[in-house]
Amino acid sequence: KLQQQFNQQVFVREKELYQEEGIPTDVISFKDNQHVIDLISAKPNGILPLLEEAGMLSRAVPPSQLVSSFNKQHADTHANYAKARFGDEDFVIKHFAGDVLYSGKELIPKNNDSLHSDLRILLGGSESDFIVNVCTEFEREGKSGYVPKTAEEEAAEKEEEERQEMMKGKRASQTQQLASKHTVTSKFRGQLDNLVATLTATEPHYIKCIK
Repeated sequence: KLQQQFNQQVFVREKELYQEEGIPTDVISFKDNQHVIDLISAKPNGILPLLEEAGMLSRAVPPSQLVSSFNKQHADTHANYAKARFGDEDFVIKHFAGDVLYSGKELIPKNNDSLHSDLRILLGGSESDFIVNVCTEFEREGKSGYVPKTAEEEAAEKEEEERQEMMKGKRASQTQQLASKHTVTSKFRGQLDNLVATLTATEPHYIKCIK
């Protein structure tokens, strides 16, 4: 997303400025990575949403099953996704810089990054605002480490609350419920969206150097 934001500022908006001022410009072509961004993060079938969905289940999902869900959605339909040549627990994403092999092993537990409920309660009582905001769901708004929720995160939490309400007698454990709302990827995507929104709201100016 940061590369896309850079392209938008450097190529698209600068060209528009030149055209407004009547300065002739050549056609500038550049690699648009929106299709890769959609593959990774677009709902409902992007890699990260599928990973987060698997983390919500009350049963353990083996790596091969997780990667199989990726393959089912993208292997034959997306030019930037490919099955691994060997094994059923790996997959390939074709980035602009080259193909990258990813492993599905430990992907769900690492993404959930769950803490035991007693430990969460202990950290929630810390005098450090940063520890509370970063390590627990007991957020202290406006304090160190606090990251405002994006509209997407708020909508996702509302969906999860409705899902939990429907489940009732079949609720997952407290740790699993926390993991489904506060995964590593969901936090990362929220922070990245906030950063991109901040950068987009600015008016950058570039100094063109002649060497």
